[in-house]
This record gives sequence, C-alpha cells and structure tokens, in this order.
Amino acid sequence: MRLSKEDLDKGNAESESIQNQRMILDEYASSHGWEIYDHYIDEDFSGSDRSRPDFNRMIEDAKNGKFNIVLVKTQSRFARDIKVVEDYIHNLFKEKKIRFVSALEGIDTMRSDSELSSHIHAVFDETQLTLLSQNIRRSFDEKAKRGQFFGSMPPFGYKKDPNNKNHLIIDEDAAPVVRTIFEMVAAGSTYMQIAQHLNSCGYLIPSEYKKQHGYKVNGMYDRHMKIGKWTRDMVRTFISNEVYIGTVVNHKSTVLNFRTKKKGNVPKSEHIKIPNMHEPIIDINLWNTVQKLRQTRSKASSGKDGKKHPL
Repeated sequence: MRLSKEDLDKGNAESESIQNQRMILDEYASSHGWEIYDHYIDEDFSGSDRSRPDFNRMIEDAKNGKFNIVLVKTQSRFARDIKVVEDYIHNLFKEKKIRFVSALEGIDTMRSDSELSSHIHAVFDETQLTLLSQNIRRSFDEKAKRGQFFGSMPPFGYKKDPNNKNHLIIDEDAAPVVRTIFEMVAAGSTYMQIAQHLNSCGYLIPSEYKKQHGYKVNGMYDRHMKIGKWTRDMVRTFISNEVYIGTVVNHKSTVLNFRTKKKGNVPKSEHIKIPNMHEPIIDINLWNTVQKLRQTRSKASSGKDGKKHPL
C-alpha cells in the first residue's frame, strides 16, 4: 500500500486512502482463501522512489521467501517506474516464483497474458508521473515568480502564516537571535565571538529549535544537530540571507531527475528574487552595514595563497 505526500490526511494515524487500500486487499485475499503474511505500507512516498522503507522491507522478505504472492490495489501502488516494475515484478518475483496480483486491473503473473498488460500499465503510470512532475514544476515556477514561499520549513526567525502557508510571518521567539547576530557583526564581533555568545546565552541552534517546534530536520539542519552548538559557519549563513529584509529568493535549486529526486544548484544569476514579500526582521540600514563588513572580511580572510582562512 502506498500514497504520495499530496494525498495525505495528516490528521489520521493512517490516511483514508491507505485504509481503503487495506480494506480492498484484505477482502480480496479473504475471498481467494489467501493467508495474509504482512501489510507493507509507505505513506508520503512517490511511486518512483526506491528508498521507501516498507517497499524495501518487502523486497528483502521476497528474497528470503517469506511469502508467495504480492497483492496490490493497482500496479501504480507498487511502482510508477517502468524499470522498477521490470526489475522486481518480471525478474525477481519470477525467479523467486512469487505471484504478483493487481486486484483492480486484472494483472496476475500466473496468467500468460499478464506480462503485456503489466507493461502497458507501467508505461501509462510512468507517463502520468512525468506529467505530474511537469505540472508540479510549472506550479512552483508560478509561485516563485509571485514571490511565494513554498519551502517545507521556514527560515529560522520566521514561521508560516496560518492563513496562508506561502507567506512568512515573524517568529517572535526566534527573531531576537537573528537580530543579535546582525547587530554583533555590525558592532565588530567576529563570527566565532558571536557563536560563543549565543552558546553562552543558551540559545538553541536552529535545528534543535525547529525540532522542538515539530519540524522534521534533515540535510544541513541534521548536520548541525550532530554538532549541537552554534558555530562560526552557522552564524555566517545568516548574514547573507535576504529573507531577513523581506525578500523571498526562489529557484536556488532544481530537481534534475524526478525519479531519483536528485537536485542541482542554480546559478545565482538565475535566482528569482522578489522583495517586500513579508515583514523584515532586519532593517535595510543594518543589512547594508553588515554586507559591507561581510565583503571586507571575505577579502581579508584570503591569504597570499589565495585560499580562504577563517576569521
């Protein structure tokens, strides 16, 4: 059983779609006299995503001969990727003598005519996924041009407007930390001194603060959590972020391959910047002062060898 992020009903422990899939499959298995070995469920995962935890658990169990039938509502619940369908349904399962059945499509690999039907559905499902990916990208591009914020996690110092998830409002609990960073840079403090000050004051690092407020932290935030304290590099990331003067910067990265979810950075010249989209935490005079100092420090931190040296 599987469904994607956009279908989730996060108010339930198990979404309505998953519950419906479970009901259909349980009744189908019962009507055929099949004993259910296990339910494999992935919520919030695309059909092209091979990193689905329960999907991979199912594949391992298949390799170890834990069951002899894989039952799905439709083949798209198993995968929307032709290669995944081929690798597992028509290769691994065939080798392991595992029968694949799609309850609503009539696909049953025990029948000789099933492989063609499976391939036709795989082509259709992958085409649908491609079109969906293109539509999502166009939607994001339109939001970017309008200056809407569409990240999953707002920048530290802001939170999403409860009345408009694409608009940022100031988080009054975190904003003072941002102001402290800019004011201390303007006063001549080094990034290391600022980090030491924030640690001595007991301010939570952004990742820990986000975690305590219910966000899932990963990527850069996750790496910072392992450090557990403010660092010079962490401080440096704040002073060049234009979000703090009310500007939304979009199109900083793009998905290179919707199947692998691999992203690539977009050149700064191609970033989409829309000013005055939300209330600034830092006024423009303080921002300009800090940017001049940042540029001066950047030049000063380069030694004769041309390499950067920390301040």
